[in-house]
Amino acid sequence: MEQLVARLGLGVCDDGFISADDLGVNRGDGCFDATLVRVEGGKASADFVDVHLERLANSARLLDMDPIPADGWRELTAEALDAWASRGGAEAVCKYIHTRGQETVPAGPLGFITITELSAKRIAARESATAVTLSAGRRADALNDAPWLLGGAKTLSYGTNMAYVREAHRRGATDPVLVTTDGFVLEGPQSGILVLKDGLLFTTPVEATGILDSITVRHAIEGWERLGRPVAHELYTPEELFTADAVWLASSVRGVTPMVQLEGRDLPQDREVTEELRALVRP
Repeated sequence: MEQLVARLGLGVCDDGFISADDLGVNRGDGCFDATLVRVEGGKASADFVDVHLERLANSARLLDMDPIPADGWRELTAEALDAWASRGGAEAVCKYIHTRGQETVPAGPLGFITITELSAKRIAARESATAVTLSAGRRADALNDAPWLLGGAKTLSYGTNMAYVREAHRRGATDPVLVTTDGFVLEGPQSGILVLKDGLLFTTPVEATGILDSITVRHAIEGWERLGRPVAHELYTPEELFTADAVWLASSVRGVTPMVQLEGRDLPQDREVTEELRALVRP
């Protein structure tokens, strides 16, 4: 699998520059973001770069890190994409990684990009998802008065997220759906959730729950509303997914993926709406 690395202040380079003392490696002290790289006509482009950099900047702010150099990140992205295309790279994920830097040698934050070819498994995962519910271990409003818990930040501290995914796999599903202790659906650890019911497209509210503001969910909701159709941000229970007209997982790299089963029970599908949503979230 092909991969390219580019570092802020250095450009495209080898990847042997991370210190064993880096706080991102040692403590997950940093943030990241990721978007899809498309290769068409010999040129590579990344989806919604400015929006992803805005979210990276917000994550850095929540972590009390210095503001990210947005222009530098844009220039580095362009350089990396040109290099990826020149190497004949295929569809990929572009990941922005921003750590607090070294612990014992304070030299400021470390920023770099990886562009990694998508595996056949990740591409196939776009077709459908089967899910199980797992406890988020908190109430829906638990983060409202606790900003130190970093609600809404996409941090490098991703161990819990991956533990959710492994547990879902152990239970025979592809994806977990996180549910609060007071019974409401939040999100997936690597995706947002979209629900369609009687023409209403809705999702979990970000501000009330502290979940990540999914860029793909946002584009789907805004696009649906532009078509003159009703949308909502509201709390809902897992039981409501069984009476919905369709349910999707949504993320920048995976796109809009139909959830076809929950807890081993089949969910209804709407192929026409799936294609509509996929069109809405493309640049």
